[in-house]
Amino acid sequence: MARATKRMATQFDLWLEEPQQYQAMALKECGVFPEGRLYPFILPAMAYANMAISGDLDKDLAAKQMRHLLDMAIPQVGKFIEAPANDLMQMSTYARHGTFLSTLNIAIGHYRLISDDPRYNKIHDYLSHLLLAALKAKQGGPIDSYPQYTWYFDTIMALASLGIWDHLNHTDFANPLLEAHLAWRKTNATVADTNLPRARPGDSSRGCDLSMQVSLLANMKPMVARELYDNYVKTHWVDFGIAAGFREWPVNVHAPIGGDIDSGPVLMGIGSTASGIGIAATKAMSDEQRLNSLTLQLDTVSQLFHRLLAVEQQQSTQLWLGKDLQINKSCYTGFLYGDAALFYALTWTPFPYINTEK
Repeated sequence: MARATKRMATQFDLWLEEPQQYQAMALKECGVFPEGRLYPFILPAMAYANMAISGDLDKDLAAKQMRHLLDMAIPQVGKFIEAPANDLMQMSTYARHGTFLSTLNIAIGHYRLISDDPRYNKIHDYLSHLLLAALKAKQGGPIDSYPQYTWYFDTIMALASLGIWDHLNHTDFANPLLEAHLAWRKTNATVADTNLPRARPGDSSRGCDLSMQVSLLANMKPMVARELYDNYVKTHWVDFGIAAGFREWPVNVHAPIGGDIDSGPVLMGIGSTASGIGIAATKAMSDEQRLNSLTLQLDTVSQLFHRLLAVEQQQSTQLWLGKDLQINKSCYTGFLYGDAALFYALTWTPFPYINTEK
């Protein structure tokens, strides 16, 4: 795992020597994804913060890299959600854009955890108030991910971002809102036989969703994360000897062949996103056995995806994305989007202010 983490950090360091070139590459290669203007900037930023918190990287160096990424992300978010004059601080509501605002907000919070530099304080406060108002208005229900649809995960992301903001401001808004949301989803959005939350209305549980939820909740409410993880493992973890990982869908759910744009490639039922981000979940839960299973496979999976994606690109038959995926041979996973997610997962670390008994 240490070798893969070093490779990730070294590669992102090289890319960020030329921030404008990195931005152009990210928008070109990740544009096919719904969050292609977001995750290639936000997830590496969170990874750099993780490394600073864990002591694996000097905080000033981490903050410098995060500034490159946040300064790219902020205008991209404003443009994507069509904020007035592309200025997020002119928004009067969250405009039903929970995905972009919550994810940006949590990354800015990560920056403030490692740096006393106040340059993002005002926008962090502004976005936090927008999200706080949206969550209060829902009275426990989920906020919208986009104006067109809702993934319940984005409410957890919003709450996790407010958890950091609460810590910085010595307030306590996120905890009661989280309790209200958990009560809502237990009644309205939980699969009875697995006790796992649905990913969205009418859907089953999803591995890409649950792995990230566990990693976020572990730095907010560890006992809630533990219960979620234990149920997740029962239904989604598989070990075939030659391969192990988290399923994207439970066994009894009819799933698209090869996966979809959120799951990434699915092989033998194992989701690449669920298992990649699952590294963060296993780290968060101190599950050394499953963490070792996932990380020992990294080089093999990397080589397999390079071969698979190269063949699929040549034949224009990518099962899960069509022919629009941009392959990048310098990426460990074969594409930038995957590297950004893996960088975050490999570097996940507990926040120093979290009481693991909560």
